[in-house]
Amino acid sequence: MPESYLAALAVLNLLTETAEAGPVVMTAEDAHWLDPSTADVLAFLGRRLESEPILLLASARTGVAPRLDEAGLADLVLSPLSEQDAAALLDAHAKDLPAVHHPLIRSASTRRPVPSAAAMCSGLWPVRLPRHRAHSTSSAPGA
Repeated sequence: MPESYLAALAVLNLLTETAEAGPVVMTAEDAHWLDPSTADVLAFLGRRLESEPILLLASARTGVAPRLDEAGLADLVLSPLSEQDAAALLDAHAKDLPAVHHPLIRSASTRRPVPSAAAMCSGLWPVRLPRHRAHSTSSAPGA
């Protein structure tokens, strides 16, 4: 038996036992970066969790996670937000964020799928925003 199969069985057993106490969510972000053995384990799990109170949620770039793509798992393609939708999301969920940062987040949201923008606005994703200076006090050339 291949080691990845034994690992997959062990993880499935652990998740199933854990789910006896309540629903379980297992996440794998950037699954396109997984090594082949780990991707095989996730594909194995994904095919066997339908009858369990376990959700496997993996994010990956479209077309670059072949082991997961070939596993026949359900997928949901998320599109970037429009500029208008990104602005509405900020207005609704980032009231405490200084307005000077809104253009940066709107720009990122039009390139990234919806969860990134939602996470940024909710504070769940640690975004590092540049410090903003209203006025530069430097006398250096070009400042």
